[in-house]
Amino acid sequence: MRMIEFFLHGYGSSAGEFRLHWGPNVSAQNSFFLDGPQFDRLTSKRRWFPFSAQPAVVQRGLGIAVGAAERQIEVMLQSIGHGITTEIALVGHSQGAMVVYEVLHRQRFNVSAARCYAGFLPRSQFRPIRAARSSISLSIYSSTIDLYIDPLEVKYTVLYFRKIPGIDVTHYQTSQLTHGFSSGWLDSRKFEIQ
Repeated sequence: MRMIEFFLHGYGSSAGEFRLHWGPNVSAQNSFFLDGPQFDRLTSKRRWFPFSAQPAVVQRGLGIAVGAAERQIEVMLQSIGHGITTEIALVGHSQGAMVVYEVLHRQRFNVSAARCYAGFLPRSQFRPIRAARSSISLSIYSSTIDLYIDPLEVKYTVLYFRKIPGIDVTHYQTSQLTHGFSSGWLDSRKFEIQ
């Protein structure tokens, strides 16, 4: 049986739109695409929290978004006959990646793998280091031409998670992709390990 995977889209996208990029790369029975809890009037789609350059607004919004994502994951696991101790994988893009990083922090679930695309953990969210409760493979994908994500913030995120015992971090970087999620983000030939 394939591992149960949860996918979290970026700002101004949706679960359905994010799913379209994955095609046959996901299992219909074990892959669940979550919708951000908020409706964005600008894009008429979903978001996890309001877009803001103010760290306090992002911190507050991220906390609310993580709670919403964790509730969705728990409900989905229960609906298929599993509990929070079931081994899962998380995949996030942009705001979805930020939520995934926070879910890893909280350690409520048995996450064994996470893939984060074009996102970072705000430094305001860094906490004292404590070992992960289980072994986690964390793959971080970034682009040097991303106009929304500062490469330095990605670097701080990579360094921070590499300090946490039990988390094995691999950073993949490209100079060929812009911020928006596309099938290009799934093409390993476009990336170099940092």
